[in-house]
Amino acid sequence: MHTLVETKKLIADKIKHRLKELGVNRKQFAGLMNVQPSVVTRWLSGKHNFQMFTLFEIERILNMELFDFNIQTEETKFLNEFI
Repeated sequence: MHTLVETKKLIADKIKHRLKELGVNRKQFAGLMNVQPSVVTRWLSGKHNFQMFTLFEIERILNMELFDFNIQTEETKFLNEFI
């Protein structure tokens, strides 16, 4: 389990990596997100407290997943063995 500070840094790093993959700079990304470039700079600092809507929009705009919701509990692992 990551701390909040670590999680925010991981989110920022994941977004930076995706932007680099796509060849999109901060100014272009700001335009796609309909925000000022300074907002993107705050997001990518690793210190920003994101709103859920913003995270969902980033996922949609960059066609990526920021979170893995396919976490299996011991119960689901046990049940999946029989399916």
